[in-house]
Amino acid sequence: MINPANPDVFGVLTDAYTQLGNYEAATAAVSRMTTLAPGVPSFTRASYDLEIHGDRAGARKLLIQALRTAYTPSDIAYCRYYLGELAFHAGEFGQAAHQYRLARSADDSYTPALEGIAKTAARRGDHGQAVKLFQVVVGRMPQPQYIMEYAELLNFLGREREADQQNRLLADSQRLLAAGGVADHLSASQYAADTGDAREALKRARAEWKRRHSVIVADALAWALHLNKQNRQALGFAKAATRFGWQNAQFYRHKAAIERALGEHEAARRDDARAARANPRLDVTVPALGHLA
Repeated sequence: MINPANPDVFGVLTDAYTQLGNYEAATAAVSRMTTLAPGVPSFTRASYDLEIHGDRAGARKLLIQALRTAYTPSDIAYCRYYLGELAFHAGEFGQAAHQYRLARSADDSYTPALEGIAKTAARRGDHGQAVKLFQVVVGRMPQPQYIMEYAELLNFLGREREADQQNRLLADSQRLLAAGGVADHLSASQYAADTGDAREALKRARAEWKRRHSVIVADALAWALHLNKQNRQALGFAKAATRFGWQNAQFYRHKAAIERALGEHEAARRDDARAARANPRLDVTVPALGHLA
């Protein structure tokens, strides 16, 4: 039985509903959690809920509010990191790097902060520094997202042999997760799409969609369908991914490409413009890094 006075219960519900794609229920749960226990756990979840619904400014305000209530090094690092993430996905790489460095200063053991510094270095053209930092990140925490980002960077730099090593590490990591009952189809689909394996991307995206209907999975499935030239079906999923107005340049760039393939050029121009507003520094010729989950 759910204890209606326990904020932790509503935190778990918020996370579960968000991952499943039941955003109305997630909003209700985090609202209740914030009422019961305003603080870092509730403010950061509420921030993400606002971001999904297109309110980037509101999301930032709530993260700053969370930061003001944070007092442990880990909580401070967490808030700073996600302030950096908001800036990174808006193309504000200088501000993002600043927040990631503050996160690392608060808690040097917080690996996401180092990953943030690495990917902003890559996006700002400091590839040598980015490679060194990603080596440390993957050595500390060889999770699929970080391995994918590192391999993507190495491929971009023409360092195929080193990228292949990371690909093997990624495969090993995914096998270990699968053996433990965790199927990371989303990351596998995103990486397959990034590396040109359209069939695998679609297979994995469909498997993930059977499990949950989040906007992130909808975008991955839309893009995989597009890569397999199933654009009419892809457009439905692209619309599902963008239905809440999340200012996510990748979502709108994917939707525009699908519309263009269908000959819907005016709609494609509108979505290209939305992508540019979401991230004025969007550059499709360099690794995106920082896939959402």
